[in-house]
Amino acid sequence: MKRLDEFGEKLQLEYPCAWVYKVVGFHRASIENAISEIIQEKTVAITLSNQSRNQKYIALNLEVIVDNEAERNAIYIALKAHAEIKMVL
Repeated sequence: MKRLDEFGEKLQLEYPCAWVYKVVGFHRASIENAISEIIQEKTVAITLSNQSRNQKYIALNLEVIVDNEAERNAIYIALKAHAEIKMVL
């Protein structure tokens, strides 16, 4: 996962740093359980981001301290692959 800044260059981060993933699914409890399965040994902050008009989808912000780019990418891949999570931004 390569993040680019507004000038099209690779984003330079200083680790460890706080990183926020937007996680989308159908049910808040299912998303939170998936997050707990994936991120077991770190403190996370989960807040409501948005809910679709018909309340079919819910988006949560997941904030976690990541120690390096490999860990940041591994969390993204694991979240994206989980059956209860429909999208990760």
